[in-house]
Amino acid sequence: MLGLLLAISSAVPTFNITQFGASPAPGDDTAAFQKAFEAAREAGGGVVVVPKGTFEMTVAQMYSNTELKGEDRKQSVIRMARGQNRRMLMVNPLQGKDAATRPNPKNVTVRNLTFRGNNDTEEYIQHCDLLTFNGVDDGKVIDVDFIGYRGDGLYIGGGDAKELRRHNNRILVQNCLFDGVNRRNRNAIGIIDATDLTIEGCTFVRTSNERSPGPLDIEPNKNAYHRAERIVIRNNTFRDNGGNSIMLDIAIPQAKLERPARDILIENNSIDGASRRGILLNHFSPMDPTAALHRIVVRNNVIRNAEIALGVEGLRGVEIYGNRIENCPIGFLIGYGRLGHGAADVRIFDNTFDRVGFGPGSNAGVAIVLTNVDRVTVERNRMSQIAGPDGRPGTPILFKGGQGGGRGRSVTLGENQFNGRTLTGDQLYRVHGSYQLDRATLRTPN
Repeated sequence: MLGLLLAISSAVPTFNITQFGASPAPGDDTAAFQKAFEAAREAGGGVVVVPKGTFEMTVAQMYSNTELKGEDRKQSVIRMARGQNRRMLMVNPLQGKDAATRPNPKNVTVRNLTFRGNNDTEEYIQHCDLLTFNGVDDGKVIDVDFIGYRGDGLYIGGGDAKELRRHNNRILVQNCLFDGVNRRNRNAIGIIDATDLTIEGCTFVRTSNERSPGPLDIEPNKNAYHRAERIVIRNNTFRDNGGNSIMLDIAIPQAKLERPARDILIENNSIDGASRRGILLNHFSPMDPTAALHRIVVRNNVIRNAEIALGVEGLRGVEIYGNRIENCPIGFLIGYGRLGHGAADVRIFDNTFDRVGFGPGSNAGVAIVLTNVDRVTVERNRMSQIAGPDGRPGTPILFKGGQGGGRGRSVTLGENQFNGRTLTGDQLYRVHGSYQLDRATLRTPN
């Protein structure tokens, strides 16, 4: 009996939104959602339940120790109200008198429901997001469908002014669907600030217009204190998307960043149909050769039908291995951009390139392009069916200048195979134009 009483007393309170006036009939249910969230807050936490049906929301706020849970993943729907041009459901919004001092909400979960935007009737607009985290500890988004968003489906933000200093810590996004429907969107997930973030088992389809970064955009660019650390992107599927399927996009100069983006793992993802790069790892400002290594690993991914499978610019400390590249005009583009941005301390090994630039009309036909690089190793890669323009034989490895020229130092090319045989010397690589290749530090197979 005592055990039963303890179990009853420790039960998590449940708050059904219909108890607070929500109805699947047409009409704005924001007030009912907010009352349910406030009731959970007053109880010290609880589960806010969304039954089957479609419920409309403008702007609402969740708090600590709260789970928003649908009765049925496909049939419990929260739809953004028509004409809404702001972020819909927020955890720790930027507004409020206590915005600069408010502690992070903790233990927030969104699970087993659908968020529906209104890009079926309204045009693209940035910052019109379905779910926003702005400084959350231990947040989870599991088994959620994000459909038809106009801005981002999920926005993992932070402080947008120096005094806020907000960070997201220990965030899990798992087994979610991001369907942009018509590509009138910005990103599926926009990441401004996150430490210990895992995105796994998700599907990204029909997301991002051609001017947007792409479905998954890590961009700690608003303030120098923003963080992108210990991020894992694994076992996700990307199909028929605009932009770059996975993008690290940093614009703040490295010398001004309080902490560099670092310890990022991208593994076991399937990318098919990116309109630009499959994966782009990009720092726009000049690379600091004395800065800490970024420690980025890209491994065991499959990338098909992207203009360029993978690009790296302005970063130090990247390992790229075990990936399979198919039907891409260019495989890897390393160090492209203005002279001085480049890339350094990059290892590319054990990758497979098949049908790169393949067939008549292809515009490149290069497995790996090295532009402005220092200390780069390319070894044990397997390349087959590489064809250049109009079907002419392509180039396994090309040293080619980008904006402002090109140069390469301390490059090692070892044991790479083309059509089943190991290449040596000039069979393996080609130098384009006025490229400055330091042959004294170039190592190739004998």
